[in-house]
Amino acid sequence: MNVKQARVHLEINGFYVHNLWQVEDVKRNFECTDDEAQDVLDAALTNDYITEQIFNSIRDVAEAKGLVEKTEE
Repeated sequence: MNVKQARVHLEINGFYVHNLWQVEDVKRNFECTDDEAQDVLDAALTNDYITEQIFNSIRDVAEAKGLVEKTEE
């Protein structure tokens, strides 16, 4: 399976695939191995602040589009 096929497969299964990061995004600016670049991406993209900002943005955009937030049952 190539990258395009993998993206299609993931999108069909509900994943957002239009903004994927790769080791080259790190290696473009830093001297490092692929593994080190993966570690940088993992730490940068999974920290609590970034996760919170993404969920806040999802909420803001959904509300701006008139979507109604679910209530807990």
